[in-house]
This record gives sequence, structure tokens and C-alpha cells, in this order.
Amino acid sequence: MTGSTASRCVLTSQTSAAFDRAPPTCTPLQDLPQCEPQQRAPDHGSVQCTNTNLIGSVCTFSCGSGYYLSGSINVLICGKLRNSVCIYSVTWSSPAPTCEPITCIPSHTSPTNGQVTCSNGNLVGSECVFTCSPGYAVTGEPVSICNQVNIGTPAGVWSSPPPTCQLYFFTTAITCIPQQIPPTNGAVTCDNSNNLVTIRSNYTDCSNMRCYTELKCNPPQSNPTNGSVSCSDENNVNSECEFACMLGFTMVGEPITDCLMSGGVPAWTNVAPVCGRNIKNVWGYVKGSRCSNPPSAPTNGYRVCSDGNYVGSICDYGCDDLYTRVGSQYSTCVELADGSHSFDNPAPTCERSSCRDVQTLPNGNVSCSDGNFINSVCTYDCNAGNAYALFPTNHSTTTCLNDTTWDLPPPCCARRCPPYALMDFVMILDSSSSVRRRNWRIMKNFGRSIIETFRLAEDAARMAAFRYNRVVDTRSQILFRQHVNDMAGFLASYNAIPYNGGGTLTGQALRHAKDVILARRNGNRPNVKDVVLTITDGRSHDNVANVSRELREMGVLTFVVGVVPGNGKQLDENQLLSIAGSRSNMFLATSGFSGLNSAFSARLSESICTNPCAH
Repeated sequence: MTGSTASRCVLTSQTSAAFDRAPPTCTPLQDLPQCEPQQRAPDHGSVQCTNTNLIGSVCTFSCGSGYYLSGSINVLICGKLRNSVCIYSVTWSSPAPTCEPITCIPSHTSPTNGQVTCSNGNLVGSECVFTCSPGYAVTGEPVSICNQVNIGTPAGVWSSPPPTCQLYFFTTAITCIPQQIPPTNGAVTCDNSNNLVTIRSNYTDCSNMRCYTELKCNPPQSNPTNGSVSCSDENNVNSECEFACMLGFTMVGEPITDCLMSGGVPAWTNVAPVCGRNIKNVWGYVKGSRCSNPPSAPTNGYRVCSDGNYVGSICDYGCDDLYTRVGSQYSTCVELADGSHSFDNPAPTCERSSCRDVQTLPNGNVSCSDGNFINSVCTYDCNAGNAYALFPTNHSTTTCLNDTTWDLPPPCCARRCPPYALMDFVMILDSSSSVRRRNWRIMKNFGRSIIETFRLAEDAARMAAFRYNRVVDTRSQILFRQHVNDMAGFLASYNAIPYNGGGTLTGQALRHAKDVILARRNGNRPNVKDVVLTITDGRSHDNVANVSRELREMGVLTFVVGVVPGNGKQLDENQLLSIAGSRSNMFLATSGFSGLNSAFSARLSESICTNPCAH
């Protein structure tokens, strides 16, 4: 302040008065105290100060997505705030905070007999994929995602606990036609001649699952003639069996055998012994009786006997390279109930080793140089006149390898997708009040461009569509059975779907798709992949996670398009992810309804196309 701080009104004449001093002036100080250092934005964050680092300046800190504010709570005179305040002691009221990454604790580690691969450690957004070693199967969810729960908190939450790897013996994959759906509170079972047993209840699409059996050594051990056996756990892996012979009989062979894994397959460590009757030779030593000559070695094979044709002698049979044994590997000289002696098994045969038969190709032809035997080369081609082509395109030939597997999976003959896709497709349109009538037309045109990408045909797609807000509009809904093979009729009905805003119950709409649209009575095909696409611009006011999970457990592919609304609100990406089931099935139009263009439609249509060889 420059000038006097007080001024009085005084008489200057008999008729006038004036203040005795001029009013002071206020000028900025040249050296106003400052707090050091000047606050800077932390890594992965930002800072806003009301007056740089001058006295009285208030600095507010914030962090970007996936990070939280770490440090002292900052204080203003009026209360506590998350910022730094320059106070008149020319020091900041608290140290500047930092932005630290939000993490899920604990980090996922590889399960016993398995592995885990995470896209970004235990940070928010990281996806951890669990796999198991050969002979083991994942029990639990195979993918766990680190999600951010509350903005500003340091801890994220895994979407599911880590699974375990259970011991199973996996066999060749099979295809169940039609697709089997488990009953309520039940499970699906595959039953065939290979003793394939129960499939876990969360598998419903047999084209992608493998059956399994418990790991056991076969055959189970049984009491030898004139002896006994005792096993710690029957013929399960890690069981130990101990043999004993009756008085007057001698054990020939090892007294103990264990069921252990050998080369990924359960097997007994020793052949079961036999109990031979004791007799003495001229030297006084105990020697077993004899059988007739053992069965001869098979053609293209060999035989090795442990003790000629004496009781207890074990003959081991094998085959030459490129041949496979058919029959028992062992034949043992045993004493029969009537006191005679004989080898207990006939000799096996040796047949040419072969891969599984691939000489049938729907909509195409297969030509193999030597059937499905080892070293045979099979060539594939498709009926190009019906628009069929090989998939994958580079699998035009396959070779049967020495380990009886094909060097490449046999291809299939499929038609290009799009426009050909064997699927039952459901489109769900959000007509809530936030959409508005002008954007409703944009949304419907976008949906129409996706529909027109595919062909309606018995050997291609069927389609259904409906709109919803707080209720489902069943009057304008289109069912699968209404326009089979009739794209013009379907589009006419689609164009007639009206707009009517009011409320957003997406979970109710998904439940309608599951219980009504996908019902067999309404034209849904049992042996065709189901695809559900939801287009919405708002946050649902009911639960969407449970019904979306139920759809995927039925084998349905779920997609979602989230359109940023024009009302200033943000999309709930966690809710959209619950609908889609994975980020690869979630598409965001961040620029609003104007982003629903032809390029966006083409990218979505390509994602909807599934593996053509899976049908």
C-alpha cells in the first residue's frame, strides 16, 4: 500500500468540505514469497494450481486410469483436500503425491503342473491365461483379468481365482452332433466304445471339448494262481501292489509292482509274478515245471522270454518299426487249476501303423498315396463350383508321421465368411430415451449394414431382431422362423421396427433372447452356432452379468457395441465387458453414433465369422 491508511472529511470553507488526504494505492509486491519447488505433474497424472507457487496457491493432483494417488493428504484452511497448499510459512503444507499403478494382490503364479501367462503382470487390465501340462486339465476359469474396482483405491480385483490343474488322461477330441445341452443342475456325458466318461458340466459345445478318463494302470492286478496280491489303492496311479505265494509254491518274478506315469501314460513297473509248484531237480534245487513251447513271434515282430518255457517265464512281444502290436504284450507260463501248465495269452499280431482316417471331406475330395498308413501323403481339393475353398488355405496336403499323427490338421471345405456363415444371429437394439430418434435411424442403418453382409439360407445364416427399453417390444420382434431364406422379407420387417424411448433394462433383453428368441420352437437350429449382438448407448439398470454368463455356458457367442451417448455421460466398460465376455468381443464407438460407419460395420462382421471347420 502506498499512501496514508486514513483520511478525514474536513471543512474547507463555510459551504464546502473535502477529505484531507488522497486515497492510497495498492501495487503488487515485486518479491512475493514463493513455495519451492514449483509443483509439477507426477508421472501418469496431472496437477492444477490456482496461482503457480505463490503464497495462497492451491494445487490439485489427479491420476490417469489404472493409477491411484499415493502420498500425504493435503490440507486447506477449510478442511482436508487431496492437493498441496502453499501456506504463509512459504513451505508446502505436505509433500507432493505420486501416481502409483493399481495392482491385483497377490500376483497370479503358475499352478502345480501348469503355467500362467499374463499380458501385463498384476496391473489393471492384465489378462492371465492358465494352461496345464500334458495329462492335466484346467479346473476353474482359464482366464483371470485384473479389474479396477473403485477410482483412487490402490487395490484391483481379479475377475476369478486361479484354477488348478487336475490329473486327467486326455484322448482324441470328438464331435457331438447335435450339440448337447446339460439339464438344470446336470451334466453332459459322452458315451462310446473307448470308455470316454463324464465331461465337466461347463462344457456344452462338444466340437471344442475333449473327454477324459481317470488315470489307471490296466489291467488291474488280480490274485495269481496259488497266491495273493494286496494293493494300496487298487490300480490307480501311485498304488503299490505286493504279491505272496501259498506254502509249497515259489514266486517267479518281482514281488512288488507300482502304478506310475511312464512317458505320460500310467503303467505297472513290473509284470505280475507267478506262483509255481516246488519240485527238486537232481542237484536239489527248486525248479518250476515247464509249459509247451511259447507262442511264436508274430510276422514283422519279435519275442523275448525271460526263462524259456519254465513256469513263471514271461515272454515279451514287440513289433518292428512302422508296425503296431494288436493283442497282449506278455504271455506267461502258468500252472492251471488241473495241475497242467500253459502260456496264458496267445501271441499278438503286428499290423501296419496308421493315422486316423481322413479320407472323407464334405464338399470336397481326398486322394491319399497309401491310405492312412505311415508316410502316406493325402491331397485335398474342394468343389469350387459351389464357392467352397480349403480352410486353412495352406493345408492342401498332409502326411502321416511315424508317431501316427498327421503333420497338419486336415482342412475343411468352407465358403468365405462373410457372406457365408453357418449361424443363428440375434440383433438386440437399445431404443431408450438417450438414443433419440435421429440416432435411432443411424443405429438401425448400422445394424442393417451388418445384416446385409451375410446370406440367409439353410446352409448359411438365420436371423432374428428386436428392440427394448424398459420393456421388450414383442410386437415388432422378428423370429428365426419368420423369414427363412428371405432377406427382402427380413429387411422389410427390420425397417418397420419403431423407436420408443424410456429406460434401459439390457439384462431383461438378454434374458428374452435366451428364453424366447433362441428357443427351438421359434426356429433356432440345434446344430448351428448361436451369435447374439447387443447395440446400446447406456448403462443398464438391471444385472447383465448372470444372463450373459448363462448364454455363453449354452455355447452362444456374445458381442456388444457400446456407443458413447450424446448426453455427456460415459460408458460403463465393465458392464459392457460382462455382456461380451472378452475384450475381443467388445466394440466401442467412442465418437458417438457418427462412428457407426461402414468401416466399423465391416470390422464387426469379420469378428462375427467363426472358424468354418468347427461346423
